[in-house]
Amino acid sequence: WKTELSGKKERFSLGEAEWGRLPDGHVVGKPTPLFPRIEISGEPIA
Repeated sequence: WKTELSGKKERFSLGEAEWGRLPDGHVVGKPTPLFPRIEISGEPIA
């Protein structure tokens, strides 16, 4: 919801979701991971 300009959740309904509704050339923002990878340095654990 943070990327939606109006910020109103009421505007969205799963029942209204359709494939191909974005216009050609629409730019989608950079995704952010829900669960970021944890990098561990050192030897692998056996």
